[in-house]
Amino acid sequence: WRLRRAETEWGNAREQREFLCLPRRSPRHQNPWWRRIRGGKAHCLIWKKGCAAADLIVHEADPLSWMRTFHAIGLIVTLWALLYLSFLGERELRGEEARRIVPAQEMIQNDQWIVPTLDGEPYGNKPPLINWIIAGSFLLTGSESEWAARLPSVVSLLALCLAAFFVLRNHFGTRRAMFVTFVFLTAASMIEKCRMAEIEAVFIALFGLACLFWISLWTSNRSPWLIWTIPYVFLGLGNLAKGPVHLLFWILFLLPILRSARSTRDFFHPAHFLGLILLFAIPLPWVFANLS
Repeated sequence: WRLRRAETEWGNAREQREFLCLPRRSPRHQNPWWRRIRGGKAHCLIWKKGCAAADLIVHEADPLSWMRTFHAIGLIVTLWALLYLSFLGERELRGEEARRIVPAQEMIQNDQWIVPTLDGEPYGNKPPLINWIIAGSFLLTGSESEWAARLPSVVSLLALCLAAFFVLRNHFGTRRAMFVTFVFLTAASMIEKCRMAEIEAVFIALFGLACLFWISLWTSNRSPWLIWTIPYVFLGLGNLAKGPVHLLFWILFLLPILRSARSTRDFFHPAHFLGLILLFAIPLPWVFANLS
């Protein structure tokens, strides 16, 4: 029955991947139906955690898939460059950009990287990650222009979009992943915020990467010690960008998914507590150095 259902879905599929539902407790490693050859092409059946049932992903080992992926990446990078790099340094500083750029300049001038300063006075309203990144951009480009100050924001957005494309491609195919990425890139709020030397672009990128890595690892049924530690590295860096304000959104992101998959107990796995420790341990060296 499984093979007949897979062949039916394969014949009707227009995308590289289609989803099937099998009983929740079906064994994962029964090789007789795990791989089949039909028409000279491999039908690979790969398990993924799902809602009340395990979802079976059926995809084709298409030799042209990497070419389509390469073209999609080229289109994403081209659209990103047109929307975010064009006239990036033409506008004057707006909003809180001066409070992000001046501490970065003073870090370079005074060789003081622990305590940010603004006009010579300690500035502790925000953690210093954005100042470090902007200062690194100044040193890398050899310029302290508006373009160099805003470059980390647009690069952070590109990293998030590419990660989203690869994660969504594994689940929905190249075309749908590219479409979602285009929608994200052309959002008016993203164009407005991510073309500024502000915290939001870096913070959104770090939080988004944590969510994407968690989804990718969890749906691939990887080790809990990977699922609950790698995303928390990005969340810990987010602490150095804006503080732990994202922790509530992270819990609201996790619980509905785990509840719908009837895997709420995974939330209380020991690896998750290790991830929470990592979340607060990453900014601690800076906190102690700043206090001293």
